[in-house]
Formats: sequence, structure tokens, C-alpha cells
Amino acid sequence: RDAAWLKDWVATEWSQRYAGNTAVQNGLNTHFERLLKQPFIYPLNEQLVAQARQVLRSESLANVVYRMLREQARSLPEYRLSQH
Repeated sequence: RDAAWLKDWVATEWSQRYAGNTAVQNGLNTHFERLLKQPFIYPLNEQLVAQARQVLRSESLANVVYRMLREQARSLPEYRLSQH
């Protein structure tokens, strides 16, 4: 695992999710850093990892973006033109 990449990615996610709340961001980043220092005791199934990577790479960027937008839209409040 690439700890530096994971820390950067998670920090970016939390800075967006908890924008303006540096105390929460710092607490989560500290906790995540401690978590990454723990040994990963479970053996990886390299064949399964390679298979999953192949499946993920086969999906087009357009499909990935559409799926992400669709998932995010599920949390939006219902909108009806007749109510506006």
C-alpha cells in the first residue's frame, strides 16, 4: 500500500467533506496516520487483486463519472417542477 498517496487522498476528501472544520480534519488525519502505522496482517490474494484491477480498468471514464454522479444525486432532496 502507498501510505503517502492514501494520506493525501483521504486528507483531500476530508477537507472537502469537513470544509472549515480544521479540528475535525486534523483529528481524522491523525487517526488515519496512526491506523496506517499498524501492520496489515491479512495476506493479499494477488490473483484476485489483479482480476479486480482489470475489471476496474475496463470501465470507461464516462461510465465511472456517470455512476458517481448518480450515486451523489441519490442524497439530494426530491425536486418537482410543480412545487416551484
